[in-house]
Amino acid sequence: NGFEVGGTVTARMRGGFEGERFGVQMMVPLFGPIEFHPSFHLIVGNSPDGDAGWQLLTAFKARPLGRRTPWYLGTGISVVKNRTSFFDSGRSGQDNTEFMVVGLAGVSLPLGPVRPFLELQLLDPFGNRDGYIATGLTILQR
Repeated sequence: NGFEVGGTVTARMRGGFEGERFGVQMMVPLFGPIEFHPSFHLIVGNSPDGDAGWQLLTAFKARPLGRRTPWYLGTGISVVKNRTSFFDSGRSGQDNTEFMVVGLAGVSLPLGPVRPFLELQLLDPFGNRDGYIATGLTILQR
């Protein structure tokens, strides 16, 4: 068994796709169907008063029917650091750091060493309930 490394593109689902995040992620198999997934994303605001910053997400994911199944569920912690009004030079921005619990569900298709995936992320499921959809590609490293 090896680990996987790849790129991701994530978008917020609230009010249409916005607040894009571009990043990298890694998958490290631990034991049985359990995997560790750290990822890092840059947040790109898409309007003059949008947010820009970064997100660090660490999660544990499980494949309930075994490692060879394509779908998974998981939970983790997200740290988001953003600067509001980053692109608006007329106003001073405000730094903001948030720590959130994340619920995850997704599918990853093993096509040889290439693994495309689609994932739904629910940030702060007990409060704000902000949903994101992520897609990307990882490559198996042996």
